[in-house]
Amino acid sequence: MNKAEMQELLRDEGAAAGLGVMGELPVIYWDNYCHGRIDFAWFIEGSRVPYAVFEIEGANVPSESLQGDLRKFYWVGDSSGASIKKYILLYSHRAERTLVSTPQKAVAAVQSKLRIEIANNQQFANTTCEVLIDDSSFIEKIRAIAKSALECGL
Repeated sequence: MNKAEMQELLRDEGAAAGLGVMGELPVIYWDNYCHGRIDFAWFIEGSRVPYAVFEIEGANVPSESLQGDLRKFYWVGDSSGASIKKYILLYSHRAERTLVSTPQKAVAAVQSKLRIEIANNQQFANTTCEVLIDDSSFIEKIRAIAKSALECGL
């Protein structure tokens, strides 16, 4: 799966589940300026706070990008106390090139980088997110997230 296919999947599965779907959700910091955008967000009907937010990265994502993702996750939910599910989704193909040979190793590497970034920045101490890669169970995992959003909204 590549990034465009992953974006399409999030849009389609969110809409099919009856969720509000927003790409490029602005992240507003304390100074009321937009300091970045979350790749995708799902909203339960009637809510202004996202149920889940998604950052999409290549499986070989550098630590600097993960630090930016953590910062956006912190400001979109953790700083306000909102309980928002946060996901980093890894795609394994780009322009006819495979980025990783073993999905599990890619996920473990990203989780390790995230632990280091959190340990090095106290601001992110309570920021948690789940890392998913486009393996054989990826679509079912995305559908399960959508289903859990619906169950929360009922």
